Amino acid sequence: MGATHPARPASPNRLKAGPTVDCLSFEAFVVSFRSWHDLAPDLAMTTATRFDEDLAFDSLSHVESMALLFDLGADVDDDAIVSTDTLGELYSLYTIGRSRIALAD
Repeated sequence: MGATHPARPASPNRLKAGPTVDCLSFEAFVVSFRSWHDLAPDLAMTTATRFDEDLAFDSLSHVESMALLFDLGADVDDDAIVSTDTLGELYSLYTIGRSRIALAD
Protein backbone atom coordinates (compact mmCIF):
# COMPACT_ATOMS: atom_id res chain seq x y z
CA MET A 1 0.00 0.00 0.00
CA GLY A 2 1.40 3.40 -0.93
CA ALA A 3 2.18 6.15 1.49
CA THR A 4 -0.30 8.99 1.85
CA HIS A 5 0.87 12.51 1.32
CA PRO A 6 -0.51 15.61 3.04
CA ALA A 7 -2.71 17.76 0.85
CA ARG A 8 -1.01 20.81 -0.63
CA PRO A 9 -2.74 24.16 -0.65
CA ALA A 10 -4.51 24.95 -3.90
CA SER A 11 -2.50 26.98 -6.37
CA PRO A 12 -3.81 28.63 -9.54
CA ASN A 13 -0.85 27.14 -11.44
CA ARG A 14 -1.52 23.56 -10.35
CA LEU A 15 -4.30 21.09 -11.15
CA LYS A 16 -5.07 17.76 -9.53
CA ALA A 17 -4.04 14.84 -11.73
CA GLY A 18 -4.93 12.11 -9.28
CA PRO A 19 -5.54 11.47 -5.62
CA THR A 20 -1.99 12.23 -4.44
CA VAL A 21 -0.22 14.21 -7.13
CA ASP A 22 -0.64 17.62 -8.64
CA CYS A 23 0.40 18.92 -12.04
CA LEU A 24 1.24 22.24 -13.54
CA SER A 25 -1.62 23.85 -15.43
CA PHE A 26 -1.09 23.97 -19.19
CA GLU A 27 -0.22 27.67 -18.95
CA ALA A 28 2.44 27.03 -16.27
CA PHE A 29 3.73 24.07 -18.29
CA VAL A 30 4.18 26.37 -21.30
CA VAL A 31 6.19 28.81 -19.16
CA SER A 32 8.52 25.95 -18.13
CA PHE A 33 8.68 24.67 -21.72
CA ARG A 34 9.60 28.13 -23.07
CA SER A 35 12.31 28.59 -20.47
CA TRP A 36 13.72 25.07 -20.95
CA HIS A 37 14.00 25.51 -24.73
CA ASP A 38 14.93 29.22 -24.56
CA LEU A 39 11.95 30.23 -26.73
CA ALA A 40 10.77 33.80 -27.18
CA PRO A 41 8.16 34.84 -24.60
CA ASP A 42 5.94 36.37 -27.30
CA LEU A 43 5.79 33.18 -29.40
CA ALA A 44 2.16 32.02 -29.44
CA MET A 45 1.85 28.51 -28.03
CA THR A 46 -1.27 26.38 -27.75
CA THR A 47 -2.05 22.69 -27.42
CA ALA A 48 -1.98 22.57 -31.24
CA THR A 49 1.57 24.00 -31.53
CA ARG A 50 3.55 21.51 -33.63
CA PHE A 51 7.15 20.82 -32.74
CA ASP A 52 8.53 20.27 -36.23
CA GLU A 53 6.41 22.69 -38.27
CA ASP A 54 5.85 25.56 -35.80
CA LEU A 55 8.98 25.39 -33.62
CA ALA A 56 11.47 23.81 -36.08
CA PHE A 57 12.47 21.20 -33.49
CA ASP A 58 15.03 18.56 -34.34
CA SER A 59 15.71 15.24 -32.61
CA LEU A 60 17.87 16.93 -29.96
CA SER A 61 14.97 19.22 -29.08
CA HIS A 62 12.80 16.15 -28.48
CA VAL A 63 15.46 14.73 -26.14
CA GLU A 64 15.53 18.07 -24.32
CA SER A 65 11.75 17.90 -23.95
CA MET A 66 12.15 14.46 -22.39
CA ALA A 67 14.64 15.95 -19.91
CA LEU A 68 12.11 18.66 -19.05
CA LEU A 69 9.43 16.09 -18.25
CA PHE A 70 11.82 14.17 -16.02
CA ASP A 71 12.83 17.42 -14.33
CA LEU A 72 9.14 18.14 -13.68
CA GLY A 73 8.81 14.73 -12.02
CA ALA A 74 7.00 12.79 -14.76
CA ASP A 75 7.64 9.10 -15.44
CA VAL A 76 7.41 8.92 -19.23
CA ASP A 77 8.58 6.34 -21.78
CA ASP A 78 11.32 7.66 -24.06
CA ASP A 79 9.57 6.33 -27.16
CA ALA A 80 6.34 8.11 -26.27
CA ILE A 81 8.04 11.50 -26.14
CA VAL A 82 9.73 11.05 -29.51
CA SER A 83 6.38 10.23 -31.09
CA THR A 84 4.64 13.40 -29.87
CA ASP A 85 3.84 15.99 -32.49
CA THR A 86 2.21 18.80 -30.51
CA LEU A 87 2.62 20.65 -27.25
CA GLY A 88 -0.78 19.34 -26.16
CA GLU A 89 0.39 15.75 -26.63
CA LEU A 90 3.53 16.48 -24.61
CA TYR A 91 1.43 18.04 -21.84
CA SER A 92 -0.78 14.93 -21.80
CA LEU A 93 2.31 12.74 -21.41
CA TYR A 94 3.42 14.97 -18.53
CA THR A 95 0.10 14.61 -16.67
CA ILE A 96 0.03 10.84 -17.27
CA GLY A 97 3.65 10.58 -16.15
CA ARG A 98 2.90 12.49 -12.95
CA SER A 99 -0.03 10.15 -12.29
CA ARG A 100 2.27 7.13 -12.69
CA ILE A 101 4.44 8.53 -9.91
CA ALA A 102 1.39 8.66 -7.62
CA LEU A 103 0.38 5.10 -8.47
CA ALA A 104 3.90 3.82 -7.80
CA ASP A 105 3.99 5.37 -4.30
